[in-house]
Amino acid sequence: MCKTFSAIVLKSGDLIFDPATDSHEDLIESANLSDLRCEFARVEFVPKDGKFDDLNSYIFKLDEFRTPDWWTEDIEKRTVVIMRSRIDRMIVREDKRILIGGNWILSENINIEKLVNCRIIYAGSATIQYAQSATIQNAGSARIHNAGSARIQDAGCATIEDARSATIRDARSARIQDAGSATIQYAGSALIRYARCATIQDAGCATIEDAGSALIRYARSARIQDAGCATIQYAQSAMIQYAGFAMIEYAESATIHNAQSAMIRYARFATIEDAGYATILT
Repeated sequence: MCKTFSAIVLKSGDLIFDPATDSHEDLIESANLSDLRCEFARVEFVPKDGKFDDLNSYIFKLDEFRTPDWWTEDIEKRTVVIMRSRIDRMIVREDKRILIGGNWILSENINIEKLVNCRIIYAGSATIQYAQSATIQNAGSARIHNAGSARIQDAGCATIEDARSATIRDARSARIQDAGSATIQYAGSALIRYARCATIQDAGCATIEDAGSALIRYARSARIQDAGCATIQYAQSAMIQYAGFAMIEYAESATIHNAQSAMIRYARFATIEDAGYATILT
C-alpha cells in the first residue's frame, strides 16, 4: 500500500520521487518503467505517529515482496539521505506571509498569512489566515481563518472559522464555525456551528448546531440542534432537536423533538415528539 512518502529507486541508485503523489504506480508510469520490472524497487519513507516535521521520526521501508538481487545497504543509505534532504526542504519552520505553489509541511505553531495554489501535506498546529486555492492533505490541528476555495482532504481536528467555498472530503473531528457555501463530502464527527448554505453529502455523526439553509443529503447519525431552513434529503437515524422550516424528504428512523413548521414528506419509522405546525406527508 502506497504511503506518504513513496518513491522509486532504480538499479543505478537514482531516485524517482515526487511529493505530489503517494502512488508508486503513478511514478512508474510517469518514468516509463512498466517494462523494466527488475530494474527498480518501490520504497517508502513514512513519519512515525504522523510527525511530518520531525525528520528523525521517519522510517524507511523497501516495499517489495522480495529484496531485488541488486539491492545493497549502500543504496538504502544513499536513498534515505536523499529523501531526508528533499523532505527537509519542504518543511516550513517559521512564519511566512505567503506560500506560492509547491508542496509543504508546516511545522508546529507557525503562522502563514496566505496560501496560493500550493499543496500542504501536513498543516500541524499552524495558523493559516487565508487558504485561498490551496490543497490541504492533512489539516492536523491547524487553525484556518478563511478556507477560501481550498480543497481539504482530511480536516483532522482542525478549527475552520470560515469554510467559505472550500471542498472538504472528510471533516473528521474538525470544528467548523461557519460552513459558508462549502461542500463537505463526509462530516465525520465534526462540530459545525453554522452550516449556512453548505452542501453536506454525508453528515456522519457530526453535530450541527444551526443548519441554516444547507443541503444535507444524508443526515445519517448526525445531531442537528436547529434545522433552520435546511433541505434534508434523507434523515436516516439523525437526531433533530428543532426542525424549524426545514424540508425533510425522508425522515426514515430519525428522532425529531420539535417539528415546528417543517415539511416532512415521508416519516416512515421516524419518532416525532412534537409535530408543531409541521406538514407531514405519508
